[in-house]
Amino acid sequence: MPNGVRIQGLSGDVSLVSVQSSVEPRMFLTGKKWAGLAFKSHEVTLQRDELKVLKCQGGRCVLEITALGTDHGPTILQKDVSRESLRAGQSRRVRLEQGQALTLTTASIVHPLHKRGAIIET
Repeated sequence: MPNGVRIQGLSGDVSLVSVQSSVEPRMFLTGKKWAGLAFKSHEVTLQRDELKVLKCQGGRCVLEITALGTDHGPTILQKDVSRESLRAGQSRRVRLEQGQALTLTTASIVHPLHKRGAIIET
């Protein structure tokens, strides 16, 4: 899968993190079953004009997000007011508290009603 990101839980309540999309149905990440096992890794696709939101529904967790690369430029991570871009192979650790959200888009996202150009200026 060349387009998207890999999400790896590092600690906390990973099973309470939902992945919402503007294109696909909502899903929840899966945590580990038993105390000694490692967290599962999830590969999430990211299309050109798609917006993904990772939201912590309860508790707190630490996630590692690795960009797998897209044909539409770097992946943009936005948490609160901070914005970072990830190129293929780069990764970031993100801490989410209860109610916090992380937004994932590509650099070339275009608003569906206004086909004039990219929404995000990088």
